[in-house]
This record gives sequence, structure tokens and C-alpha cells, in this order.
Amino acid sequence: MKKYLALDGGATKTFTAVYNENAEILGIGVAGPSNYRNIGEDQAISNINDSVKKALDSSGTSGSELNSSTFAIAGVKDSNRSTEIIKSIVERTKVSQKFQLFNDGEAGYYSRFLDQDGLIIAPGTGMISYCKYKGKFERASGWGWLIGDEGGAFYIGKNAISAFAKISDHRIPYDELLHDEMMKIFDITQERDIVNKVYLEKIDIRFIASIAATVSRLSDKGSETCREIMVNAAREAAQCAIGLHKHLNVIERLEISGYGGVFRAGAIYWNNLKDAVRQRIDNVDFIDPIYGYHAVAGSILMKLRSEGVDLGRKDIDRIIRNIDSLVNKLDRFDRETFLFM
Repeated sequence: MKKYLALDGGATKTFTAVYNENAEILGIGVAGPSNYRNIGEDQAISNINDSVKKALDSSGTSGSELNSSTFAIAGVKDSNRSTEIIKSIVERTKVSQKFQLFNDGEAGYYSRFLDQDGLIIAPGTGMISYCKYKGKFERASGWGWLIGDEGGAFYIGKNAISAFAKISDHRIPYDELLHDEMMKIFDITQERDIVNKVYLEKIDIRFIASIAATVSRLSDKGSETCREIMVNAAREAAQCAIGLHKHLNVIERLEISGYGGVFRAGAIYWNNLKDAVRQRIDNVDFIDPIYGYHAVAGSILMKLRSEGVDLGRKDIDRIIRNIDSLVNKLDRFDRETFLFM
């Protein structure tokens, strides 16, 4: 039976799955980020190799047994230059001589809708959204952490840091939960020491994005400040859907779903996103989102369907359940460090 490898890499993690022609996941591996823009090419290569090795080992597969590999990495098809850099990175990993590059957003879209019309919202470390309608495929956001990416995990973490500064200055009501947690996260005893933690070294995008999980947790515990941050982020994400829906002049009823780590925040993010969309658009149906590491399912489906394997929407849920069962068996360090679980 043929064996394949699919890798999904972004600003927070690199997730790899080894699978067969029946779309059965044989093993997975997770490592640090592989977005070269954030961490450099050498570190991206190292993390890709680490993730791939773990997936091969856990599946009992050697690299020589792979029929081919696919790499869905942030930056593919953003520009010719970006695609060439990523191609060079993959070639230098020496994972597979026979490989394909996928745009990570397209692969993520496929993990929810296959090649059918729909609209996907993807809040991970950053933020991007895609819509396919009557042969047109457009995207919104994805401008990066400095220019935009409103609604993603970095945006949430950055806003939490800003809220901490406002609390410290008495510019907004005191929020003990957020204030004390930020002091712990940054390991400081004086509030203004956070300036040195943030600015003296290169901005740690992954670390700031990881604060989003704390914001979500504190929101559930009663922090009004954190609740406002989460609600605002969800409304920003909704603007992507609203903008794409209008830009493509969607007339028929359209399904909306999502994938990304921020959806692990639970009901507060997803419900407020849906409410904000419904205030502007009537003819939409919502399909529950999946998490960021599930997006590798899109690469698996794209690859197998291109080889003539008959796979449909029912197979998406089967693949995701398969991934989840293996994620639950991951080493605790890997789950906590790379998946924030």
C-alpha cells in the first residue's frame, strides 16, 4: 500500500502526518514553527526535519518508503520569491526528492469544504480568510503581525499586553486576574519591567501568540478585560468573512467554517464571530470549526483526490478523528510546547 507524508507549517508549529492511500493516519509528529519569515531559514529547516522524523518514527516508516510528500507552509504562493525560498528550504531538508508545495490557506480550506464553494476563517498565530464562489477564490487578511492579522492569536496576545499597560496606568478599571497573570507570564516584579522583556530582544511572535490561551482561560474565569479582548478579536475575524462575501457578490446561501488554534478558546470566540457575521449577512450557514493541527487533513485530501481516490466530506470527519486519537497519544512535552494543550 502506498504511503505519503503531509506537512503543515506555520508561525507556531510544524505538524506532520504519515498516511496511506486509504487516508488512514499512520503516525504524526509536531515541532516548532517553520515560517521562515519569523524564525529564519535554518531554524525552519531544523523544525521541519524534527517534525518529519517524529512522524516517520511513530508510523514505523522510513523515508524511502514514501511515494511522495506535500508541504503546506506559510508563504507558498504569496509571491514568486517567497515560494522559491520555501522550495529551497524543503529541498535542503532532504525529506523527499518527490514533493509538492501547497499554499497553507488552500490546504486549510480543503480541510473543511474540499473543492466546493464556501468561506473559511483561519485564526492561528496570524489571521487569514478564504472564500470560493463560482470559480473565484479570494482571500482577506494575512498581512502579518505588524500590518494586521486582526483576530489571530498574536493580535489577542498583543492586546492583552496593551491592556496590562493600561491597567498599570489606571487608564482602565483594575483587572486583578489579567494583571497578576501577566506579571507571572513575563516573570516580573515591577510592572514597567515588561518593557525590557518585550523590546530588548527580537519580538517573539510565537510567545506573544501563546498568551491568547491565557486570555481565553481568564475570560472564562470572569475577567471582563479578557472577555472584551476575545469579543473584539472575534468581531475582527468576522470582518474578513463579511468583506469576502461582499467582494465576491455572493447571492446563494453559503457555508462558513474555520480552522485554527484560536477556536480552542471555545464558545466565546466562535459565537461572537457568528453573531457579528449574521448582523450583516442573512444567507449563511455555519459549520463548526476545527483546530489548527487539523488543517493537515486538507493536504491529505488534496493529494489523494489528485491521484483519483474517491474521498468526500464524510472522510474529513474520519481523518480528523484519526488525527485527534494520535494527538492524545503524543508526548506530553510536545502537546504542551507545540500545541498548547
